[in-house]
Amino acid sequence: MAGGALFRKAGGGKTCRMNRPPLPLPKKLPPVFVSRDLADHGISRDRLRRSDIATLGPGLYADRSRDFTEPELARALCAKYSHLVLSGVNAARVHEMPLPPQLSTWDPAAPMSFTTSLKDARPHPMIDLHFSLFVPHEVRTLRRGNHTLQILSRVRTWLDLASIVPLDYLVAAGDALVRVPRPNLEIGRTGAYATLAELEAAVAAYPGLPGICRARKALELIRVGSDSAQESRARLAMVFAGLKEPRLNVPILDEHGRIVCSPDFFWERERVVGEYDGDYHDAIERDRAKDFAYADRGLEVFRLHIRDLPLLPLSAPDDVVMRALGNSRAAAVAQRALRRRTRIACGPTRS
Repeated sequence: MAGGALFRKAGGGKTCRMNRPPLPLPKKLPPVFVSRDLADHGISRDRLRRSDIATLGPGLYADRSRDFTEPELARALCAKYSHLVLSGVNAARVHEMPLPPQLSTWDPAAPMSFTTSLKDARPHPMIDLHFSLFVPHEVRTLRRGNHTLQILSRVRTWLDLASIVPLDYLVAAGDALVRVPRPNLEIGRTGAYATLAELEAAVAAYPGLPGICRARKALELIRVGSDSAQESRARLAMVFAGLKEPRLNVPILDEHGRIVCSPDFFWERERVVGEYDGDYHDAIERDRAKDFAYADRGLEVFRLHIRDLPLLPLSAPDDVVMRALGNSRAAAVAQRALRRRTRIACGPTRS
């Protein structure tokens, strides 16, 4: 994500009246940097006066020729103010946790959410500062070069999201944390980011935290096995509609014990499977092959799409979320498939 919006907002500071163009900044210098980075790279402070450097704030600078990302700006702010810990939605994006569409994209011009335990910390125009107590194991350190980023852990970030995102996305974020990755599909991740027990312990440790009631409700709905936020929301739609809860991504084997497919939702007794087709599910031939595999095994399949799930405002109360998902088209499609299969299993009704 480019930080060009900040360049336009910040201006260029003083311009050095020199005819000779400045030498390029060292490539090892971060695109966003603080005063002490200059000394580390053998650069004089006079270099800050040249027009290719933007002043973002007191002691905070950026190379105009390079874009910078959300984590890079956060690292620079942490380098400037060592007591800061990245938190809230910014931490969730750095952790790649699922968020509502309204929050999923970084706005470089918006203040970044940081937490501090210092009661006398000074305000800063680029920082949305929160005072909060936290314990050492709730803070992670991400390192890159001379800069380190202090960030709240995924578990604590999930807990803080309870006061920011609606219930369905809080459950989706929890599902993402407890999800066990598939070894053949993911590289570099071997286990879940957290366990249900760890989420429960976090909720128990902060009984007065804003959003704690929503966090408790989400804990009851989090499940291991969901592969995406929209799969989680589709499952919630079925649950809120009063349907029997499906099994998630359970492998279906052939007569030789080989995995044929792993449907997103599976009602084994009813012999019904459901698939969520997101924007990236455009492999029509692959989906058709899966449907044939289901049919060969006597399974009825239904498919859901993003348009079948409502997009709710961030301020939506829990009861509104539950009602909207329970009345959604996703819930209705699943309900029809299960009812149709139940009638087939029971046979025709005698008059």
